Order: sequence, then C-alpha cells, then structure tokens
Amino acid sequence: MRMPTMKKAANTPASVNDLLSSIDTFRDQIGALRADRTQIEAAPRPLADVLDDLDDHLDHLATEAIDGLSLHHLRDRRGTFGLKLSQSGHAEIAVANLLGLVVATNRAAVRDLIANQLSDLEQSRPGLSDEDRLARLAELDGEILRTEMAEEAALRALERLGVQIGRRADLSPVVALAADQALPVQ
Repeated sequence: MRMPTMKKAANTPASVNDLLSSIDTFRDQIGALRADRTQIEAAPRPLADVLDDLDDHLDHLATEAIDGLSLHHLRDRRGTFGLKLSQSGHAEIAVANLLGLVVATNRAAVRDLIANQLSDLEQSRPGLSDEDRLARLAELDGEILRTEMAEEAALRALERLGVQIGRRADLSPVVALAADQALPVQ
C-alpha cells in the first residue's frame, strides 16, 4: 500500500489545508491498517491443522471414556458389577464419557460431521498458517510505521507554520522520537 503524498510543485511549501487534509488521510489509513491487523491477528488456523488436532482429540475422548468405565470392576469377584459413566457421580464427567463412547463406537461419522462443519467455516473465512499470518502482520506493521512517519512529518510541518495539532494517543514512541531527517519530506 502506498502512502498518499501531498501534490505540490517543487520547492513550493505545503499549505496548512493540504497538511491538515494529509493528516486526516494518514489517520484514516492508520485506523484501517490497524483494523486489518486485528483481523489477521485473529485469523483462524488452517483447516488441515484443525483436523489433525480434531483427530487427536477424538482419540483422547474415546480412550478417556473407555478408561472412565472402570472395566476392572466387571472382573471383580466380590460382585460389584455395573458400568457407570462416572465413578464420582459428576454429571460433567458422565457427559464427557458418554461423548467419548459415541466417538469410540462411531468415530468416522462424528469426524465427518465435524469436518464438514469446519469446511463450511473455512469457506467463509479461510485459515492462515502461522508463517503466512506472521508475514502479513509484519507487512502491516511496516505499512503502519510508514504511514505514522508520514503523519508525523505533516504534523511537524504544521508546527513549523505555527499550527499545533494534537498527536494520537496511540502514536508509536519510535515515531514520536524520530529525527526530522528520518521522516518523509512534506
């Protein structure tokens, strides 16, 4: 994304109105870039990664459910026969064990059902790999920094003309402390 630059003839100082307009444009761009960054930060994981984790979770649910039945009680000679979904009587554990038994007896159907729903979600909002996500975040951070530097240059140009404009509260300290020579020419 290119930063807007003020159009002026060579060696013609920018007018106050041009600078104010540029600052508004820069601030709008910074807001849009930060919104994009927030979206990328929260981007879902790729479907393949989610399905790998789903497989592990389904295996875990089935194993925990079978273990939770305490099958060794069925073999006890003292006559303590009976299956319980929860030895402790906690409903939450019983529900988890029941789900695990459903998975254990019909894993493929449960996986297909969940995978189809996840696929529908992927269609509406595709996932990003960690590498792609980090690359896009770095790209956006660079664009935000360049735009903030241009905004700061316009603010300092206004100050040289005797006009004071407040800086954004979320201005990067790197930008606020940048030397004039590090800023784009206004």
